[in-house]
Amino acid sequence: MTNLIEEVVPPRALDDYERETANIMTGMTYDASSQGEPIDYLKQVFAAFDIAEYLEQNNVETTVNLLVADSEPYTRPEDQGYSDIRGDYLEAIGDAYSGNFSVEVDYTSQVEDQEWANIRDRLAELVEEDQDFADLILETVPPEAYNPDASDVENTLYARSEIATIMKMGTDIKTGPHAEKGYDFGVKLDDVQKIGGLENGVIGVYVSNSVPVRKNEAESKLKEDTGDWEEYQEKGLTPYKAGSKDLDPERHRVLLQDSEKNIREKLEKTPPELRYDLEALNSFMNRQQEEGFHPDLAHSLNQNLERIRDRL
Repeated sequence: MTNLIEEVVPPRALDDYERETANIMTGMTYDASSQGEPIDYLKQVFAAFDIAEYLEQNNVETTVNLLVADSEPYTRPEDQGYSDIRGDYLEAIGDAYSGNFSVEVDYTSQVEDQEWANIRDRLAELVEEDQDFADLILETVPPEAYNPDASDVENTLYARSEIATIMKMGTDIKTGPHAEKGYDFGVKLDDVQKIGGLENGVIGVYVSNSVPVRKNEAESKLKEDTGDWEEYQEKGLTPYKAGSKDLDPERHRVLLQDSEKNIREKLEKTPPELRYDLEALNSFMNRQQEEGFHPDLAHSLNQNLERIRDRL
């Protein structure tokens, strides 16, 4: 499978996968999507596709669920109007690269029914009753989002929403950044299982940490706040929330079409780590150039990434 995948928990879970079906999920929360999606999110999507391809070869019926965040607390109210743009983008990516497995684009607003709300409320009760569980999912809260004056229940609203969504969607495998481990580990706990969890837990697949395009500028911003700098060193660039830590100008987005001039300007100070991501993405895309795929989009994205790679 792709070298975009850095860790699987449990380690041999994909090689030893014995279920007849697999529901693979990765979530997308990225504000200001009209400007294009970041490369670091494509890593999650293509890692999910690569796993699906691998499992299909082992006769596992596989579906990839690409979840678009279009509701609170995942995204800001002023950015919820971008959900259709995100959905269309992922539909196109799925058409271009999905192969023989099924790709479905879902929205958080469709998942959030009464059953979902009940799960989230029961998780709130568990936060109050079990400090170990509270501490586990509090680790997923970014320093700038943590409110020392608020209760653990209030501070874990996002995390509880995420876990409820994973459970409600019947997720078997989830791809994402290392920062999401707390959600995945939380789903496996016995007390969470009793709430209506997933019988077999969730296999967590974590992609390599991402770096900003202008690494020096980004690091100088982060060093102004010790908490942010430590989080970045451990987890890399968070692949969602465009305005997070004011790093949006330091990201690179993959547009379906991009001019040579734009690419050249963006890549003047690109760190070598980005070449690794681009090579892995490009390798995956080249493997997927087969009849029945979306040739125009595939060619466009490939051309874009090749131009970026060749300038590094």
